[in-house]
Amino acid sequence: MNAILAKLRDGGSRLWHRIAAWRTTLPATRRRSRLNRIVVVEAGESTPTLGAADALLVRSGMRQKWLRFACPDGCGETIMLDLSPKRSPHWTVEGHASGAISVYPSVVNGRCGAHFLVRSNRIVWLASRKSRD
Repeated sequence: MNAILAKLRDGGSRLWHRIAAWRTTLPATRRRSRLNRIVVVEAGESTPTLGAADALLVRSGMRQKWLRFACPDGCGETIMLDLSPKRSPHWTVEGHASGAISVYPSVVNGRCGAHFLVRSNRIVWLASRKSRD
């Protein structure tokens, strides 16, 4: 068995690359699977205390300005998404009747390589950008 695996690795087989890519999509134990709570504040207001799985949505009137939350990969980074369509890059937050949010497009944390979607507060993990290099 080890000889077969070594041959696959050394030969650059497509199967070996598929197995390696599949392994990168497995969730790490420290990864979160959802945002627990969305806290909405007006720009300029004091920021409330947030839990590790909470997100802060900053608005100015009816315009959404920023979405801030801890990276769900558990690396300790804070992700700040600019929601202003006048800036590039920018994201869009869609609110649902349940109080959940979805974020478009996907989010990449360049520091740890986390790549994910937020759909109805659920974190949907995608292949890491680092795994493609």
